[in-house]
Amino acid sequence: MRGHAQPVTSLNIHSSPPNTLVTGAADRRVRVFDTRRGSQPAMTLSGHQGAVVSTQCDDWKVASGGKDGLVVVWDRRMSGELWSSHERHPVARCWFTSRYLVAAHLPQRRRTDVVSGAAEPLHRCHRGLLRVMDFSVDPLYYTRLLPSVCSSGYDEPSRSFYHLDLKLPYDTIS
Repeated sequence: MRGHAQPVTSLNIHSSPPNTLVTGAADRRVRVFDTRRGSQPAMTLSGHQGAVVSTQCDDWKVASGGKDGLVVVWDRRMSGELWSSHERHPVARCWFTSRYLVAAHLPQRRRTDVVSGAAEPLHRCHRGLLRVMDFSVDPLYYTRLLPSVCSSGYDEPSRSFYHLDLKLPYDTIS
């Protein structure tokens, strides 16, 4: 497989569709290979600011996590970014199922402050973070609880909420 300009830091063939291989590298790009087409990538996705350290794909989406703390979900059909989410710590692992997306963010430097032989609790900014996103929630049932970004339409594409950066607004289906 060819295409990366720097060392490959993530390779996933186990949870990919048949004949599909997804890689991430220190060149900040995600590449999807179709093993039937040869050694050139079928798709190259750019958007990370740091090395890509975790990748996974299925039939229509690719999820990637990088040392920049960015988790990105890409659409394989349009070769574009669906949405991204950022946290202060680098991504150690990013994994999804049909229902959940799990991202583990670990600090670059692990701190253990010792005072009088007992470990002092670390401040929140020095701890890692485990995020679980549930995609099975019925938005009609939870409309009162969901942020306004989840109900944005094409007339309001600039809505955003906290760390979630939507690239395409949701369709309103009646």
